[in-house]
Amino acid sequence: MSDISASFADSRFSHLFQDALYSQPSLSSLRTHVMTSTPASPTRPSPNDLQSHLYASFLQRKTADVALRISGTWHAVYRLHRVILIQAGFFQSLFTSGFSESKAKHSGHRADAEYIDIVFDDVNITRAAFEVCIARLYGGGPPLWISPSMIPTPTCPLTPPFASGGPDYTPQQPGSAFPTSLDISSSPDLPPGHHPATPRFLLSLLATATFLSMPSVASQALSAILRTVGPHTVVRYLNFAIGRGIGPPDEAVIDSDQYEHEDSPAVGLEQVAELIQEEDASFDSSVDVTPRDTTPVGSGCGFRH
Repeated sequence: MSDISASFADSRFSHLFQDALYSQPSLSSLRTHVMTSTPASPTRPSPNDLQSHLYASFLQRKTADVALRISGTWHAVYRLHRVILIQAGFFQSLFTSGFSESKAKHSGHRADAEYIDIVFDDVNITRAAFEVCIARLYGGGPPLWISPSMIPTPTCPLTPPFASGGPDYTPQQPGSAFPTSLDISSSPDLPPGHHPATPRFLLSLLATATFLSMPSVASQALSAILRTVGPHTVVRYLNFAIGRGIGPPDEAVIDSDQYEHEDSPAVGLEQVAELIQEEDASFDSSVDVTPRDTTPVGSGCGFRH
């Protein structure tokens, strides 16, 4: 009798155990539930949050995996991120062609960022234009401002400074000279946080964006140039188009807040560069990337569509 009772008890326990086992959700169903269920509160960053994070890292020079050591009309080191730079054709070729991987040596300087020497023999590439281009890759950078005095209007086809001021003269409305897609303001006064886009800066921006293979920025610069052709700009623009470069700063702005020193930073990007002395501009532990064609970018190609 005891054997029968023990057998019955074992059988009942076995059934209970199997019922309990098969009543539990399977591993695959648990995995499906975890992957498809919506969390009670959002935990993933939005694209805007991610972009803001990357731009902040750029401004603060944090978590960089590459350091560009620039030698040109200015000398500086920029601590940047490959995954961002690779959006530009120049850097895509540099980082994916195997050139840097085959010849680069990791530097022992600061956070083990790889140092790469880039020599800009083209004097049309200025610090401010380069910094604006890099900031655009990060989805930021200062909006541009163009003085209304540079913009021809239907009533002032030779630009407002040549207007007679007669009864038919209508001042240009602030911000209406450029489409919003260009991110360019033409308000009467320089707005805070905007970079003054003088004719010389616009030409430098076009040259720099062309060199770095950034079509969107080059298109923005070219559109602004074509909309500001007038008596004060036409000679400089034509000289650039025939290969004479961006030229010296205008005398009219030398004493103003728009004066363009060769090493003047872009507005809002004053801290992204580490300025260095010319004699410190190269080290053996980096890749030397010198442009193969040192002809000024403006040589005959500045205004082609």
